[in-house]
Amino acid sequence: MLNLSLHLLSTAAVIAMLLFLLVVGIQHGLNRSREWRWIFPVGLLIIASRAVNLIHAWRPEISFLDSLEESLEMAAVLFGGLGMWRWMPLIAQHYASGEALRQAKAELEVKVSDSLQGLRASLDDRERLLQALDQHAIVSATDPQGRITYVNDQFVRMSQYPREELLGKNHRLLNSGRHPPEFFQRLWDDILAGRVWNGVVCNRSRDGSLYWQNATIVPFLDEGGKPYQFIAIRTNITDQIQTEERLEALVRQRTAELEATRDQALQANRAKSEFLAAMSHEIRTPLNVVLGMLELLDDDQLEAQKRDYARIAGSSGRGLLHLINDILDFSKIEAGRFNLDMVDFDLRDLLDEIALTMAPLAHAKGLELTAFLPSELQTNMRGDPNRLRQIFTNLLSNAIKFTPRGGAVELYGGPIDRDDQSVEFLFEVRDSGVGIPPEKREMIFQHFTQAHTGNTREYGGTGLGLAISKRLVELMEGEIGVEERPDAPNGSVFFFTVRLKTQSRAPSAAAPLEFHGERVLGVGSSGLQAALLDNFFTGWGARIDQVHEIETAAALLRKPPAGQRPYRLVIVNQQPGQGSRQDLSLLNKPVFKNLRYILLTDLMDQGCDIASALPGAALCLQKPFSADRLRTAVRQLLSASLARHCATPPPSSPRSADSTAGYAGSVLLVDDQEANLKVANAMLLRLGCDRQRVHAARGGLEALALFQAHSFDLVLMDCQMPGMDGYETTRQIRAWEQEQNRPPTPVIAFTADITPAGREACEIAGMNGFLDKPVMMQSLKAQLDRFAPLAAPAPEPTPVTPATPSLPEVDVVAAMQITGLPEETFLEVAEVILSQLTELLESLERDVMQREVESAAAKSHVLKGSMANSIFAQIKEPSAALHARILRRDGDWAEIQRLLNALKQSFEPIREALNRFVRSHKGG
Repeated sequence: MLNLSLHLLSTAAVIAMLLFLLVVGIQHGLNRSREWRWIFPVGLLIIASRAVNLIHAWRPEISFLDSLEESLEMAAVLFGGLGMWRWMPLIAQHYASGEALRQAKAELEVKVSDSLQGLRASLDDRERLLQALDQHAIVSATDPQGRITYVNDQFVRMSQYPREELLGKNHRLLNSGRHPPEFFQRLWDDILAGRVWNGVVCNRSRDGSLYWQNATIVPFLDEGGKPYQFIAIRTNITDQIQTEERLEALVRQRTAELEATRDQALQANRAKSEFLAAMSHEIRTPLNVVLGMLELLDDDQLEAQKRDYARIAGSSGRGLLHLINDILDFSKIEAGRFNLDMVDFDLRDLLDEIALTMAPLAHAKGLELTAFLPSELQTNMRGDPNRLRQIFTNLLSNAIKFTPRGGAVELYGGPIDRDDQSVEFLFEVRDSGVGIPPEKREMIFQHFTQAHTGNTREYGGTGLGLAISKRLVELMEGEIGVEERPDAPNGSVFFFTVRLKTQSRAPSAAAPLEFHGERVLGVGSSGLQAALLDNFFTGWGARIDQVHEIETAAALLRKPPAGQRPYRLVIVNQQPGQGSRQDLSLLNKPVFKNLRYILLTDLMDQGCDIASALPGAALCLQKPFSADRLRTAVRQLLSASLARHCATPPPSSPRSADSTAGYAGSVLLVDDQEANLKVANAMLLRLGCDRQRVHAARGGLEALALFQAHSFDLVLMDCQMPGMDGYETTRQIRAWEQEQNRPPTPVIAFTADITPAGREACEIAGMNGFLDKPVMMQSLKAQLDRFAPLAAPAPEPTPVTPATPSLPEVDVVAAMQITGLPEETFLEVAEVILSQLTELLESLERDVMQREVESAAAKSHVLKGSMANSIFAQIKEPSAALHARILRRDGDWAEIQRLLNALKQSFEPIREALNRFVRSHKGG
């Protein structure tokens, strides 16, 4: 039985091996390789042999089974040998393939070894990087619920928690409380949505200290896109945050200090403004007395020398007032409390007025001053003319100050941009002075700064004018600057722009071509003055030719260019300064007797003396001249008869010098200063108020009592008074008027506080007008004309036959109009004539009494050639006779005295007429 089992086991093993070979054969392509076909019969033979062997073992009595088993084994050997022979190539191929496989295996092992080495190097690098990251960064990992699953050593060191206390805990363990809940809500919204979050987080360590980290949290997502882990990498920025916090604290501290400094500065600025207002009041109060008294003295019948002293003092006082105004203006601009007025005005008239005002200053230095706006420009504008005047005056006065004798100062302007509602103008002030170095051109617009300084104080000034001008220009939406003069070897050009509103009314129609076809010859004009003459005469329809030399002019007058009409008008410009007067003897020829002449001059007395020697009709026109004054002079000359001088006088003014009726109203003066009361009282009397109807109060309480006890037509109220000031007094007056159901009485502020706040306070208190100290006579007269009732005119006195012959009447206005001067300058000219002629006659009489023949000859020459010769013909012959007699130098002083007395007698009606004219125009 055991043998049978062994046979069965061996048979099964053989069958299994054959089946394995069969499978292998099939896998190697049994159907494609004939070398494998032997395996099937051999296998079958072996299986059959093993089967016979198994049966023989089970039934040994069957004898043929032994021979059958041997036959089957022989057949298997035979077929096996045949298969081996056929298998030999396959075996050889197999061994060859095995060698290749071994070689490939060897190469593969080399490559695998190299790859393993590279992988190990990469793993080493990665390990080093992870170590470096671990040294620098703070790394942690959490699950989707925020529980900590991993922390590195840096995390442990920063948090000061042991690792075992951190793992499994929520990150809320480290919450510092410095972040609002919304901060963490946004963080979780981002990382749960699979987005990387970056931000700054403040955590709290185990010992309670805070530390700041710049954190990046990266979500790791599963196949469904949901985060299953969060890796957080943080950088410690505590030092940086603490530094920033210290800096912020320092900034807050500095800001607080600066705010405190600013508040102190504002308080100091307010104190400065209050101080300036107080100082203004304190300075203006005595200055009001000084200037008021000087103005009253100037109007009295003082001898010439004393009147001159009073005028010099008055001029200095007005200079001091101008300085005070500059300082106050600058302080108001710095404090941002400076406002511009918006009124309608004519820009051309403003420039002409400014030029006339600055002319004496320029002429005193022998400078040519010219102001010009093209005649075709529309100049009806809206803005602040007073502040524009301030800018022009500052620039012109500087130009005159820094220009040496014999130079020129020019003011030119024109539009550079316009829209429907405004025009931007550019103005230039050119001089031929010392110039300004480039490095100082910006500096000069700073306050209290001058380009030319030194111990000599050659030019003087405070350095405020340009600083104020710069601020005013900026308020008018413009800019200001200075550059060197390109058309001259030295000198400067100050330029500025301003934007002015246009007036709503339609522009006036263009003037007709009044002098169409006239030929005019200009002599001696250059620069801006020549351009001005060209522009004016071209606009009037005339043609003007201009030459520089008298010789050229005389040649043209003798023989005009072929085919052209002869000249009828000659305009000769006399250069400023006595030494540079042009010799006009070449024009004093009979052949030129039918011509008309206009002599442009800065000195009317000498200019008229020169004009008297010209043939034909002649007029003097003082420079700088406006288009209206020149047109009036041309019109008068071209319509005049060809006498030696233009003898046709313009119509005289219908108003008599003594036509002022005075004021019938009662006036209450309120001021705590006795001197101010005296000045105001004297001015009121001078202006025609009734002495019995002018009352004075020395404080608010006294003023209120007087007001309630009497009826007044006008109250002049000082604002700054001890006790009850003028504001409160006015409020009390208004309250009492309401209680008594009385109409309000005009109350005029009479104060030295000229700040905008002061004016506003006056309006709030209920005042009707404003008179700033020092009060000028004309300003006071304007308020009286506005509020005080006029007195009825006095009845005509009964004519009385005088015991002595009456003096002949002299029409001052007619005499002034002959010169072509604008009417607004008549008062100034009259004052100059009255002062100069009176002083000249008195000085000449002293020379005659002291037998000073040379001095008397010089003064009589000035008298003969003065403005009186052309304006007042009454003294022309007496002055000429006196001058001729003195020049004989024969010592006949009795005859000279007689001629001087005759001259004084001829001058007396002129002096009286001038006095009446001055008094009437000043309200006296």
